[in-house]
Amino acid sequence: MAEKLMTIVIWINVLADLIASYLADHYGSNGIVYNILTPLEKLLTLGIYYIYAPNRIFKKAIIGVSILILLISLIAFYFSSSSRVFHIQPFLWTGLILAILSYMLIRKYLTSKKDFNLLAVWFAFANLLYYSMVVSSLGAQSIAVSFSLELARLLGYGNDIAYSLWSLILLISVLWIKKLKA
Repeated sequence: MAEKLMTIVIWINVLADLIASYLADHYGSNGIVYNILTPLEKLLTLGIYYIYAPNRIFKKAIIGVSILILLISLIAFYFSSSSRVFHIQPFLWTGLILAILSYMLIRKYLTSKKDFNLLAVWFAFANLLYYSMVVSSLGAQSIAVSFSLELARLLGYGNDIAYSLWSLILLISVLWIKKLKA
C-alpha cells in the first residue's frame, strides 16, 4: 500500500511540475499549482508515515501534525492576497515540521529492537534530507536578496538539488524494494 502511495507522490510531483512549467511559460505564474501540491504531498507523506508508524503514540502525533499542516495551509490560502503567488512561509513552517517528524521516525526505527520496513526508513530519510535542505536554502534566500541577488539565485539552486536528491532516493528505494521482493 505505501509503495503505491510513494509512487503516487512521485507522479503527482511530475505532473504538477509539468503543469507549473506550462503555466509559467504561458501565463507567467505557477504559484497556484504549488499552493495546492505542497499540502497534498505533505498529507500523503503523513499517510505513508501513518501506515508505517511504529506505535500508537506516533500515529496520534501524525494525525495531529496532519491537522496542523492542513490548518496552516488553509489559513495561508485564505489570508493570502493572491493564490497565484507561492506561499513560501507556510511551506517552510510545514516543511520544518515534516523534517522533525522524519528525523523522529528514522531515529525510532533505527533504535528499535523490532524489525522495521526498509522502504519506510528510506522514505523518511528522503524527506528529512529534502526538507532540511529546502527550509535552510529557501529560508536564507529571502535574507540573501537584501545582500546579493546572485547569492539569492545560488541559494535557490538548493531547492533544485534537494528536489533532485529526494526524487532519486524515492525512485531508487521503490525500485530496489520491488527487486528485493522479486
